[in-house]
Amino acid sequence: MWFDRRAPFVAHNVSFDYGFVAYEFDRIGRRFRFPKLCTCAGMRRRYPGHKSYGLGKLCETYGISLANHHRALCDARAAAQLLNLINQKRSEEGQSAEAA
Repeated sequence: MWFDRRAPFVAHNVSFDYGFVAYEFDRIGRRFRFPKLCTCAGMRRRYPGHKSYGLGKLCETYGISLANHHRALCDARAAAQLLNLINQKRSEEGQSAEAA
C-alpha cells in the first residue's frame, strides 16, 4: 500500500481514528506517520456556536447524508463534506481580509 506522506490524515475527531490505524500498522511492523486534520476542530473554529460538534449533529444541521453512521465509509464521506464547508469558509475569510 502506498501513501503520500505529505497528505494529511483527515477525520472527525481525528486522534481517535488515527490511533486505530497507527496501531494496526504497528502490529505489522510498519510506521504510520501523517499530519492530522480534524474536521471537528475545524468546524468549532469556523462555525462557532453549535451546542454539539458531533458528526451526527453537524450532518443534520448542514444537510449531509449520514445513513450508516459509525461505518467507516459513511463517516469518511461526511467528514469530507465537512472539510469542504471548512475550506469554503476559509476561502471566504481570506477574500474578506484581502478586500479590507
